[in-house]
Amino acid sequence: MQARILIVEDEVMIAWMIESLLEEMGFDTIEIAASDDDAFAAVARERPALIVSDINLGCGLDGIAVAERINADGVVPVLFVSGYADDKARLRIETQFAAASLLRKPIDHSLLRGAVMAALSGPARH
Repeated sequence: MQARILIVEDEVMIAWMIESLLEEMGFDTIEIAASDDDAFAAVARERPALIVSDINLGCGLDGIAVAERINADGVVPVLFVSGYADDKARLRIETQFAAASLLRKPIDHSLLRGAVMAALSGPARH
């Protein structure tokens, strides 16, 4: 598929697993960013059609703040993944990204497929 996808994930094994699942779905333009700075640099090079972001990125901004900053210059659909998302994080996602899905780790392949296809085909709301 011709959509460029940016994975924002600080855990390399999880990033590779998400990349592998996306490749199985037919996506071939995938970039991995391990931090907020890496994500901003990737977007500066080429704007993605979709961001798949972990919420907790370790040091620096969290994934929700990264997506907010990227979307300040135009709307990019976002799919969040997390091993744990507290009520505050869920509220931030619902408030800032009404159309965004939140998948729990470990990521189910069929749920990822459905969420990616919905994000790419539906209108992104921000």
